[in-house]
Amino acid sequence: MNIKDIATLAGVSPSTVSKIVNNKDESISAETRQRVLDIVKEYHYSPYAQATNTNKTPYLLAVLFSSPLEYDSTLDGVLEVAQKKDYQVLVFNAQGNLKQELKNIAAALSSGVSGVIWEPVSAVVERGKKLLKQAGVSFVTIGNFGDQEVLSLTYQKAAYKLTQALIDQQHTKIACLMDGGRQTKAFLQGYKECLFDNNIFFEADMVFSEINEVLINQINTHRISGVVSSHYHKGTEFTEWMRNRSVRIPKDVSLVSIQDDSADTVFAFTPQPISTIKIRSADFGRSICMAIIKKIEEKADASMAAVPKLQLNNTDTIAPPYELSQPRVVVVGSINVDTYLSVVTLPETGQTTPISASEDIPGGRGVNQAIGVALLDKPVVLIGKTGSDSESDHIHQELDRYNVTTQGITRMTNMNTGKAYIYIAQSGNSTISLISGANNYVTAEYLEERRQLFQNCRYCLIQSEIPIEGVEKACDIAHAVGAQTIFKPATLKTIPKSLLAKIDIILPNIDELNELQPGDDSLVDKAGKLLQSGVKTVIVTMGAEGSYLVTRDKQQQFPVAEFPLIDNTAASDAFISALSVYLMDGFDIVKAIRIATYAAGFCVAREGSSTSLIDRKSLEAYIRQQNHELLEK
Repeated sequence: MNIKDIATLAGVSPSTVSKIVNNKDESISAETRQRVLDIVKEYHYSPYAQATNTNKTPYLLAVLFSSPLEYDSTLDGVLEVAQKKDYQVLVFNAQGNLKQELKNIAAALSSGVSGVIWEPVSAVVERGKKLLKQAGVSFVTIGNFGDQEVLSLTYQKAAYKLTQALIDQQHTKIACLMDGGRQTKAFLQGYKECLFDNNIFFEADMVFSEINEVLINQINTHRISGVVSSHYHKGTEFTEWMRNRSVRIPKDVSLVSIQDDSADTVFAFTPQPISTIKIRSADFGRSICMAIIKKIEEKADASMAAVPKLQLNNTDTIAPPYELSQPRVVVVGSINVDTYLSVVTLPETGQTTPISASEDIPGGRGVNQAIGVALLDKPVVLIGKTGSDSESDHIHQELDRYNVTTQGITRMTNMNTGKAYIYIAQSGNSTISLISGANNYVTAEYLEERRQLFQNCRYCLIQSEIPIEGVEKACDIAHAVGAQTIFKPATLKTIPKSLLAKIDIILPNIDELNELQPGDDSLVDKAGKLLQSGVKTVIVTMGAEGSYLVTRDKQQQFPVAEFPLIDNTAASDAFISALSVYLMDGFDIVKAIRIATYAAGFCVAREGSSTSLIDRKSLEAYIRQQNHELLEK
């Protein structure tokens, strides 16, 4: 606080202030003199103190809090370090008042402190910083409106570790429950960093400042499987909400939280133990004090001292996501951006084909089949790879929207997401050209690293748009957990015998079957050769002629469902998704094929790939109208 500041507050000139404080005020009225002296006293003004800085006392610190600490032990940590370093400490509290804060700064400076730990009352900090800089006093700022460099790192690391604890249990749909306080900004940063490091897309609408029906609905529909809480009282409030709604922690939703020594922890009601990382505010106080002393004595920037050891105190409220504890489908396959090109007729050699419209949507057989299963109300995990391009963000958002578990998807740096160019003719027929991109890196090693995702798998859906070694490894892992494999040979002209022996159900279309088994043999004979190589079941899809089932003891043709043909791009994916779901529900192979035929029929009557797939409610409502006995096991 300088003479100009005092003059401004008193409403007089700097020369008038100078006369009064130097006892040369004979010509000044008693009223003005008293007003100036009151302000001088209130702001602890000393003439020339800021300019000469001769009254700075070594080994004296000031701590300026914005509000009462109550049960917060920050000051304990400051005092512990200060006393060990032979520093004395002055403590001030602004009680949330900006004017009082300026008075406290002035009082600290007039006491000759050589360092200040300051928790600003508000974002209006310019004047306070100016006073401290003019006095040449070292300072660090903390709290919601501080620089956060000192205070924040522990909460940031704690949030990261809490989030990682859920990810280690295979959670990908993790909400962040926030409250106001010193650590809020740092906590959110740690949460976001952990998601990023684990290739999980951050969504702003997964951050909640209150427990409300939106959050509850997301949990009830399994779109949120885990919650990270920034405050212990929020965590206990969350457990109470869940208990009142019969939502089980951790079976239905997992919960982790910070637990510090603030009042919200001391008085929080705990209906059940919460998995927490305990943090004492005294740890912050120690770090803050060490930082300011380093700045004073070494003239170095304040840096955070060693972060306290952060450890989860228990795992009582952590478990794998609900869908991973249930029987589920695992899909291993391609993840693409599908570019749809509308044409009159499909391209032919030597012809120019005009395109009437184009559209980019998430696709690839892996994506289509995973969404198809999710729409039919079965837990599903998709394993594959994308690039780090903007298209991958769109794909993750779509998969999350359909409630597909994406823990098995990795974004590759310096690599593009797979791309499919799909020509759709007015007849509804299509051709597809592929750029594999990141799909080429779904290797056996990659799948082995994600073996845990096959836990509780009943059916594993695999396509040939990934490396053949990855296909074989997926079959091996699926069989190791007791699952059956369903394989779509979309791009292969030959299949190794070692792979055929690992396939339970293979679904080529008629053209793919002829590629795999060239010659003039009948469909049944060609399918028989696949059976001889170890395949258990062959289902050949034949477009308008329906499908054909061939096993060692059964041969049967199934007619196509009567739907208008608009786009047949994802028909086989719809068929495979429905086949796996209804086999999983205990239907025999014949009924499952008939149901899958209806699912494919809905699909061809709509444009697009993943966007053309049918949900269970609509599918079964239609089937009940056509043949209600089909849904009886």
